[in-house]
Amino acid sequence: MLTDLNQLMNEADIEVNENEVQEASFFALLALIAMTDKSLRGQALAKDNNALDTILKQLRSGTYSTKKTACHCMISIVQGNGPNQTYAIQNEAVPVLTELINDEDDDELSNKAFECLESLGPKVISELMKYLKLALSKVVGIFAKSKTLIIDIYR
Repeated sequence: MLTDLNQLMNEADIEVNENEVQEASFFALLALIAMTDKSLRGQALAKDNNALDTILKQLRSGTYSTKKTACHCMISIVQGNGPNQTYAIQNEAVPVLTELINDEDDDELSNKAFECLESLGPKVISELMKYLKLALSKVVGIFAKSKTLIIDIYR
């Protein structure tokens, strides 16, 4: 369902109103949430039909409301499902969600992205450590040049 919607969005007639496509996307995400919530069979069907790929695409380029709904949808698909968690992590969900957490324009989106990151389970910690190591290596380089370091810590 989402894959068909994604194809529609990519091949849509220039006359199609973008708001209508966003609204259709929103309702498709809601239907997917209903199908996958606490249902291993629904979660497996969603993964087998590339729903996680489409959701990641929505998280990268959708509107704020679509991104929030996509986060909720991803939580529904990966919650308690190791294979889906692994798939999402392997397909760059961690950097996408980390970027959304750092979004200063929408606190609700940041909170939902954080919740989504948590739903990816303990496997996500090793991915986050990779990014932390990379960030620290950059900070050390900056500190060596300027001798001044300001770190903002957010919860």
